[in-house]
Amino acid sequence: MTYEDIANQLAPLESFDPSVFQGDAVISQKLCDFVLALTIAYNDLRDSTFALILLDDVVVNNDKIPTPQLGLRNGLKETVLRIHIGFINELLALVAANKVILDHQAFRSLVNKLSVKGKKSWASIQSAACDKKSNDPLVKALIIIRNKVAFHYDATQIGKAYKLAFLTKSKYDKPLLSRGSSMRETRFYFADAASQKYIRDNATQKIILDFLSIFQLFGPSCRLVFFPFFAMTFRCGGR
Repeated sequence: MTYEDIANQLAPLESFDPSVFQGDAVISQKLCDFVLALTIAYNDLRDSTFALILLDDVVVNNDKIPTPQLGLRNGLKETVLRIHIGFINELLALVAANKVILDHQAFRSLVNKLSVKGKKSWASIQSAACDKKSNDPLVKALIIIRNKVAFHYDATQIGKAYKLAFLTKSKYDKPLLSRGSSMRETRFYFADAASQKYIRDNATQKIILDFLSIFQLFGPSCRLVFFPFFAMTFRCGGR
């Protein structure tokens, strides 16, 4: 899939009254701001997902022999994946910080307009954000992301991951880098490997790996595609 393919799938542009995100006597400004924040979260998750898809389609001449081209592609995928995980974590933090809004009558009316699948999706997000115990695989995956795999520069954990990657038996060989005189010429591939090891070791549960692979597809099976509905219902029929 190319950039043009992804861009061409977008619906035509349309405009709306900008005042819909201004509070009034019925819908509070905090609720307006919360829904607006959800739309930004949607864009971030959407874009990072498609960035992963675009990188998956990057072809290198030989993906078995280490080269700067192969290292750059794989490193970029790890970077985008960490950003993606960070976005999910920020979404959960947003929901957790707005628990009062979740019980707002106007917001609950939006949730009630969701499909059965959409309601289940939102319930999963809300449960994970509030650390509620659940047997729902999606809730479990989201809680793992929030508590175990969030994007942090944890020096101690990164150091441990490096040792596991290069100083013990693993799939990695020797640490590699491109040593140049500028940012354009330089990349630390060993850092990408350590990052990958850190994420995988903190996601040993099969559920989290399955979740990430499903989420990257961003198709009908993705249970988080309810996001646009909030914004569209809010501006088209919620006021």
